[in-house]
Amino acid sequence: AGTAGTVCMQVGISAGGWLARLALGDVPYHGTVYGLAPKVHTLVTCGTPHQSMEAYPFGRAEEAWICDLSQQVCKQIRTSLQYANHFYPDADSLKPTNIICVVGDATTGEQFDYGRMGLQIITGQTPITAANDKWFVQSAYVASCGEANVEGDGVCPVRTGTIPGARTLVLPDVWHNQEPGKLWYGSMEVVQQWDQYLP
Repeated sequence: AGTAGTVCMQVGISAGGWLARLALGDVPYHGTVYGLAPKVHTLVTCGTPHQSMEAYPFGRAEEAWICDLSQQVCKQIRTSLQYANHFYPDADSLKPTNIICVVGDATTGEQFDYGRMGLQIITGQTPITAANDKWFVQSAYVASCGEANVEGDGVCPVRTGTIPGARTLVLPDVWHNQEPGKLWYGSMEVVQQWDQYLP
């Protein structure tokens, strides 16, 4: 966050967005109080599923979890995202930092019909790579918000990509990941849409 007295900005992409919230806060996390909010003018989160259910179909990677709180609270909080949402549930909880949530609206998910899709692959109507992409989007959206037929960036649904009180920018045709021929949060023309809010 710079030297004493420096005011800067943070940008967090995907999980980096909720981890940045932890760094801004004044509650101990893994034994450290970061408390960067007074030094950070603006936090921009890009494609961060702040409100995710975290219902990952194949489980999730174990976090090296050190709970600094009461036993009762520790039983309720199992992940860093839950920690962020428990202590910093809205933009006001991270004042004086301004919070900007940027989320792409690149593709609408659809319920994956394995039988129909399998037939389309066998008959050559759908390339297997396209089928895999559709399955991934559906799985990501369901894991995050419980529904497949929603808009999002291919990983983060629009509805989970913000926190109450934050300025939200929904950007058409912006994808979560950097891939050839697609706009993503780090594409120059996309950056120009959200960097106007930086100091």
